[in-house]
Amino acid sequence: MKKRTAIVLPARCKKSKELFGIRAERLENIWSFTWAFPLKERTAKNEHLSDNKVSGTVMFGQDYPGCPHCGNPGLIVCGHCGKTSCIEEVAREFKCPWCGSSGTINVTNSIDEIKGGSY
Repeated sequence: MKKRTAIVLPARCKKSKELFGIRAERLENIWSFTWAFPLKERTAKNEHLSDNKVSGTVMFGQDYPGCPHCGNPGLIVCGHCGKTSCIEEVAREFKCPWCGSSGTINVTNSIDEIKGGSY
């Protein structure tokens, strides 16, 4: 039996710009996003969550609740700053709540890297 690995990735709500944590669990060669919860900036910094990284194939677990602040079910990685935010399923355009960059959305389930970034 393989050991399961779980980490927390910081993300920001697109609507409120509040921070939240995403629990990512490694299941063999796939990362599954299993939970999301409100997260304080201080806690994220103290726990060094910006050091956590996920790469490869990702999926949403069946119980993933979406953003705890606005309910958006999806996630997006900004092509400019590399940080993660929530996103609506039907969105075609995006403005990053971390850095303010905007652009057109490209959909994939394979990620080069999701990282926490700095605060």
